[in-house]
Amino acid sequence: MRFSKIKYNGMKVELTWVTKEEDGTVTEHTCRSHEKPLTPFTDAMAAFAPLAGKCLDFTAKYSESLAITGVSINTVEKTNTRGMVLSFRKDVSGAKAPFFGNTPHLAEGPDGEEGPGYIGEKWWSALAALEREAEAYVKGAREQGELPLGEGAEDEGEDES
Repeated sequence: MRFSKIKYNGMKVELTWVTKEEDGTVTEHTCRSHEKPLTPFTDAMAAFAPLAGKCLDFTAKYSESLAITGVSINTVEKTNTRGMVLSFRKDVSGAKAPFFGNTPHLAEGPDGEEGPGYIGEKWWSALAALEREAEAYVKGAREQGELPLGEGAEDEGEDES
């Protein structure tokens, strides 16, 4: 499954992907949910923070508290190359609101070339891991919710008699 958007802001997951049928019909699918993702999903999102920080010339210390909130992925059909833009949130001490930002568009270089404007293997490995977790989320892999037990609720476990 190739995604065009993978977002998680700590409250809501939003995933978008496109399927293309043999007859050429293109369908865009979107999954939006308030169900929390599993830890590997959030870890896969967090794996982009040091990459984004380095790309933006942030210091390692400043990058520590970057929270990646979205990955937008595109494919250039003409060259069959992919690119991405990361969205992030950064809490700022002394401010009433966080700083929100985006990386510039980062593209796959011709023949895997790395350098200014092109991203390399670390980025694509991080994206592959995130896409695996996003696909698992679509298929139902989510954090177990808790049932609210009201006052007087009885444990239906072992019988103590």
